[in-house]
Amino acid sequence: MKVILMRVGLLTCLALGWFHGEAFAEVEQPSQCASYGEIKQKQNPSLQHVNCLLTNAALEADIPPEVVKAIATKESGATEDNRIWGQFDNEGNPRVSQDGGIGLMQITNQSTYDQERLKYDIYYNIQVGVQILSNMYNRTDLPKIKGAGREIIENWYFPVMAYNGTKPVNSPFYQSTGEKNTEASQEKVFALIEYYSFVNDSKLKLGQFPFTTEDFDYDISQDENIKFLKKEYTLTDQLHSSAYSFKLGNKVTVTGDGVNLRSQPGTSSTISTLAKDTTLVVNGDFKYDQDSGSERQFVWYPVSTLDQQSAGYISSAYLMKSYTPGKVTNVSMSTDKISPQTEGTPVTLTATSEGSSEPEYRFYVRDGKGTLTTLQEYGSSNTVTWTPQSKGTYTLIVHAKDKSKSGANSYYEARTEKTYQIEAGKVTNVSMSTDKASPQTEGTSVTLTATSEGSSEPEYRFYVRDGKGTLITLQEYESSNKVTWIPQTQGTYTLIVHAKDKSKSGANSYYEARTERTYQVEAGKVTKVSMSTDKASPQTEGTSVTLTATSEGSSEPEYRFYVRDGKGTLTTLQEYGSSNKVTWTPQSKGTYTLIVHAKDKSKSGANSYYEARMDTSYTIN
Repeated sequence: MKVILMRVGLLTCLALGWFHGEAFAEVEQPSQCASYGEIKQKQNPSLQHVNCLLTNAALEADIPPEVVKAIATKESGATEDNRIWGQFDNEGNPRVSQDGGIGLMQITNQSTYDQERLKYDIYYNIQVGVQILSNMYNRTDLPKIKGAGREIIENWYFPVMAYNGTKPVNSPFYQSTGEKNTEASQEKVFALIEYYSFVNDSKLKLGQFPFTTEDFDYDISQDENIKFLKKEYTLTDQLHSSAYSFKLGNKVTVTGDGVNLRSQPGTSSTISTLAKDTTLVVNGDFKYDQDSGSERQFVWYPVSTLDQQSAGYISSAYLMKSYTPGKVTNVSMSTDKISPQTEGTPVTLTATSEGSSEPEYRFYVRDGKGTLTTLQEYGSSNTVTWTPQSKGTYTLIVHAKDKSKSGANSYYEARTEKTYQIEAGKVTNVSMSTDKASPQTEGTSVTLTATSEGSSEPEYRFYVRDGKGTLITLQEYESSNKVTWIPQTQGTYTLIVHAKDKSKSGANSYYEARTERTYQVEAGKVTKVSMSTDKASPQTEGTSVTLTATSEGSSEPEYRFYVRDGKGTLTTLQEYGSSNKVTWTPQSKGTYTLIVHAKDKSKSGANSYYEARMDTSYTIN
């Protein structure tokens, strides 16, 4: 549904001069909501006006309005001082939470959007929230319901979680006990859908996911995101399509028993009560509650009975589309990428059928050896993604049937297939990272990691070129995407990686993708020094004692040794040099302090200069 935006309040804003961060000259709203009047600055629209804004933004983004309204309800958090669906507080100030969440949809950490409009333009705030939610649905790392599409309310469970954050606090289950986490953000949102959009009817419940603690991996003591180990669920409970897609002439079925048929879109008067499974005809577009201050989030459909004896309004909470069994008479299939493609390339298959209003599709792929693999069992989704891992000639197959039909495993009403060729992979792009940022010092181990795209079996070759142009091979072509380099000399280096598919060969310089990066290596630095003696203290006068120093951090350390007697006299045993050993022969008894200084060979400075130092006490009897 396309929405025409109306710009209102321009003259009002001009008169009041709201142009400097407090308000905006234009506030937009969809034309479908214009009957409620203009959106006034720093004032919350009526609840049913907001209901209209939320509904239209959701429909424009192909999201069930029930979901968007429940998120807005939770995020706006009604209190004694603030109603639900409030963009502003009672003083006319934009609602901003302690964590920075802005407005009705509590937009947080979204710097790419206009922060001032988020505060003062309620429909812009709603549109941004809806866009963020839609982006969450499109994420490939979040689980989905097998065979379900965007119209299924339950299929938004994980996108709703991601809207708030896929942190351990929102895990559907407590890992320690296996109990359901009713405090999770998405659980609260889905409870609000049942309360408001399903009128808190105990018989109208959303389908439940068959979660187990093995479906999720996270550490409750950490702030890392949850890893979803199971990416697809099959629900045995009834799934619920959004009730906002009914059109003039559609047949709908009453889902509750003793449901009231009203004379107006509201609860003021009742014409009659309708039994469960009564079939009705939709007579026009849905209406919002005639009480503009009502917190009701459902809408009202004008309907009539099949015999046209009764007509009125019924809550969308009690309606579902009637189903008339049909038959699939023809099915075709297309792919988003033409054959041939290379190994590892995702290919999306899309089926299109004729003859049934509710078709179901089953997808297979058969390899050159005749092995048949199921890509999707029968479900309403007409698309599936296949990622071939080996080259060869494949047969893509789709079966189609009406939703009402069942039978043996091979049952179908229409079938088609097409041949698809997969070639050996090709590396289309390669990137490289290092475990330690440039610059580093001489002698530091640096691990290079390559990442490539396009091939399921890439091979990598690593080089390093020094400042003189000398090229050194760190690794010839092989499957390992990591190599460790230990630079021994300061300077500017170029790190290079070549990548190709395993199947490809050629001259020594052959590659399908290449990248390089500059890396700076500085002179080494001694970060730590320790000292030992070949004879333990105490010893007697005239005994030769050898001091040995060991250092870390520099490939070319130098050492300086001292000894200080009990009177404080400092004697140099060795000035800075590469030798890490010196022999001391004490001539008098007493308590001495043995000292070693260490520094990188390249460093110089005052006589006392060192990068690391250690001393130890030694007794002569």
